[in-house]
Amino acid sequence: LLHKTINDDYSVYDNCFGLGGIFDSIEEHNNKDSKVLYHGHEINEQLFDYYKSKKNNDNYFLHNTNSIANNMFSDLKFDYLINNPPIGFRIPKEDIENYLENNQSVIENIRRGEYIFLIDLINKSKEGSRIISLVPPNFLYSTHPETSIIRKYLFKNDMLESIVRCSEGAQPGTSIPFYILVIDRKKDQALRNK
Repeated sequence: LLHKTINDDYSVYDNCFGLGGIFDSIEEHNNKDSKVLYHGHEINEQLFDYYKSKKNNDNYFLHNTNSIANNMFSDLKFDYLINNPPIGFRIPKEDIENYLENNQSVIENIRRGEYIFLIDLINKSKEGSRIISLVPPNFLYSTHPETSIIRKYLFKNDMLESIVRCSEGAQPGTSIPFYILVIDRKKDQALRNK
């Protein structure tokens, strides 16, 4: 994910950070000359309190809120955007409507909860941003109009760098298989139009 950073300072956003494993991994592998600003939401109060107690410093901007219903970073853009959203989590329709009303979306007509977390990452990215997002298997082959809209947007804008298939049981606590999308808002020349 961070292969493009050398010594520059950068920002990371995770809209459902859970136990903060992704943040911890970035911190562990970060070039120590770079300052990283971590931004995240976590709706589960126990998970939030646990991680906040470990990381209560000036580099962490963490909120115990639902990133869709009450997004605290609606005006910010980030360098790296990551999520491992709860698969099968149902987001109330009114939360989705509130999010879409208060956040300018680069992709219109997306209302399905399972993809709104991905849309949030795309909305908060900028030219040169990299996005890592877990999606359910049906993302690749579903003929549902909303899924098709997202796929077309990624291909039309030459943003999809790679897709990684993870097998059943690869994610703790579930046997559901999933895919990891690697999205790059400014792909390396060798990867463009592929």
